[in-house]
Parts: sequence; structure tokens; C-alpha cells
Amino acid sequence: MKKFILFDHDGVLVDTEYWYFKAGERAMADIGFTLDKDQYLRDMTQSLGTWSQVSAAGINKRTDNQQAA
Repeated sequence: MKKFILFDHDGVLVDTEYWYFKAGERAMADIGFTLDKDQYLRDMTQSLGTWSQVSAAGINKRTDNQQAA
């Protein structure tokens, strides 16, 4: 009996980058920020996340407690 482990490096079997962008776009819309897809893709090539655009716009990360206040 053979046993296998299947690893999917993003883009090999399933390209999830689109869905990561859409999730970030939706989350940033909740705070009133429009995520630029081209900039997002450039940021990802430099190992930067979704927050890099938000930070560059001068918006700071907040905790849930701070948002509720």
C-alpha cells in the first residue's frame, strides 16, 4: 500500500492569490479603504501584506476595543 503526501505550493494546483486579494479587499472596505490590486500584487512580490497599503495611507492598525470606543 502506497501512502502519499500532497503539497500544493500556491499556483501549482490551485491559484488562491485572487481569493487572498478579495478577502483583503473586503476587510479593508470595512474600514473605508479601497485596496489597489496592482499595488497589492507588487507588495506581495516583496513579502508585504495587505496592511502595507493601509499603512502607507497613514491608517494605523486598531484593536477591536479601540474601534468600539
